[in-house]
Amino acid sequence: MVATTSILADVVTNATCGRVAVPSLIPRGADAHEYESSTRDADRIRGAGLVVANGLGLESGLADAIDAARSDGVAVYEVGPTMSPRGSDPHVWMDPDRMATAVEGLGRRLAEVGDLGMSASEIRTCSSTYAKSLRDLGREMDATMAVVPAERRKLVTNHEALGYFADRFDFEVIGAVIPSLSSLGEGNARDLETLADTMRREDVTTVFAETSRPKRVAEGLASLVGDRVDVVDLFTETLGAPDSSAGTYVGMLLEDASRIAGALDPATAGAPGAGQ
Repeated sequence: MVATTSILADVVTNATCGRVAVPSLIPRGADAHEYESSTRDADRIRGAGLVVANGLGLESGLADAIDAARSDGVAVYEVGPTMSPRGSDPHVWMDPDRMATAVEGLGRRLAEVGDLGMSASEIRTCSSTYAKSLRDLGREMDATMAVVPAERRKLVTNHEALGYFADRFDFEVIGAVIPSLSSLGEGNARDLETLADTMRREDVTTVFAETSRPKRVAEGLASLVGDRVDVVDLFTETLGAPDSSAGTYVGMLLEDASRIAGALDPATAGAPGAGQ
């Protein structure tokens, strides 16, 4: 079994109580939108008993290899379409409640896979327990971000990656440096000027960039708005290093919640290192 992203690999591992270590095709730290498959990736996909993918156009660089393997009879389970997606937005994992529901469905699918060294009932129990922990995660994130008042719950992002997050946690995305669901989209100078005007009008002083992408354009937007604007990295496309606070899916979302709270809490906003 293989997963396409580090996030899904961690989710599958936890949905089996850590007893099934699942490799990720796209390495940690890489942007899933821009990743291109290798011959080794194609071989691993063709040899898998089950490929767990996000779908919704996220892994476009792996799509041909996955489609070819599916045509040859390889089982592919796409998590995204099972999560009541927002149109074609693939960033479903940014809502832990949606992911909890997806894990329950994933558990049922994993229970059908042979040779995992676990019984179907064990897998269903593990996935149910993990799904509950993800719902608890959402409540913990609510508590972390409770310091951010309603009038400050406005997000400017590097690309349109936080739609599910904003829906779940009552934020508003007022613009993106790259106005696209893919980080490979392109902005232009006029769009940046318009977004800078919006930030000044809405009194938004933080641009949320991404650990998987260069910050140059986000920093350019910040300079257009003014010296008091900070650029804060979030984990949106990938887990952090294995031994870091964002090294698991749960840890990643907790770290993002902490950074957002630190950046937008009126008691700490503007302080050195806020949100970092």
